[in-house]
Parts: sequence; C-alpha cells; structure tokens
Amino acid sequence: ARGPENVSAIYLTGTSARAGRVDKYLEFSRAQGLTGIVFDIKDVYGFVNYRSALSEVKVTQGKTQPPLGELAPLVAYYKEKKFYTIARVALFQDELQATKFPDRQIKLQSGGPLKTKGRTVWVDPNKKAVQDYNLAIIREVLQSGVDEIQLDYVRYPAEGDWKIAEYHGLKDFDEKPRVI
Repeated sequence: ARGPENVSAIYLTGTSARAGRVDKYLEFSRAQGLTGIVFDIKDVYGFVNYRSALSEVKVTQGKTQPPLGELAPLVAYYKEKKFYTIARVALFQDELQATKFPDRQIKLQSGGPLKTKGRTVWVDPNKKAVQDYNLAIIREVLQSGVDEIQLDYVRYPAEGDWKIAEYHGLKDFDEKPRVI
C-alpha cells in the first residue's frame, strides 16, 4: 500500500487530538495547506491515548481515562475532514511499562535499572515481552483504519549510564541494529 507522495502534517499530543478539541487544529492545518495529522497513540511516557482492550495496557494506564476514547470513530472523523492519518507510537522509551513491569527495564551491570535524569524511562528492546507489547498495540491501532503508523524511539537509550547497561541476550553492542 502506498500513501500520497507528499504529506505535510501537524503533530498533536493525545490530549490535543481528542474530539471536541481537534477542530481548531484541523482548521489551522487546512489554512496552512497541511494534508495530514500525526497524533500520539503511545507517547514517550508510555501512556496509551486511546481506549485499548489489551490487558497489559490497562495495567500501565491504571484508572486514567485515555483522552482519545474509541480510536476508530476518531480516525473516521479525521478522514471525513480529508486528512491523512498517522498514528505515532513511541516504542522503547516507555516509563509506564518500565515502572509497572520492572522485569522489562534495562538493567545496569552493577544491578538496578538504567536511569535517565533520575528516572527509569526505558524498556529493554531485546525482551520479547517488550516487543510483543508494542506489536499488540500496533495491531490494535491498525484495526482503527489509520493510514500510517509512525514508530518513534526505535532505538537504545543515549543518556544515563547506558555504557554500563546490560541488555537481555545481547553479547555484543554490534548486535543492536539486528534487534532494532
């Protein structure tokens, strides 16, 4: 499948992209000649901005209600307004998943989790549970009818004590590109 050759889009956080608030951004975008909308599905904190049926997502979100609600009707609304829809999913920078599932954190050789600016914000890209969690979200989002999914933070951390981190099953740092 191929999208349009040229897409110029506005980027919106989950709270900005929600129904009832998005119209002013869509009007602005149309006035600027923009043809698409990029909106956060899973942000860098790991918050999933739509109502997911996945049990692991419910664990990470707690009782916080996602601002986008049901995703398919929102995507249909964007398309009705003639916008190309791009759902942004941040993969491995995911503070909520790292907090709720400590076994998915990147660990230091000396023990304990890798911290960035004093917080545990990364999950280990090498762990199958991390990969499966992200793939399940992507599969669910695809069912909403979005035109495209933008994968972000598809990398290992570059802050904190990453040089003394241990990654699950990684023997040599040259293996990182294969994992990603």
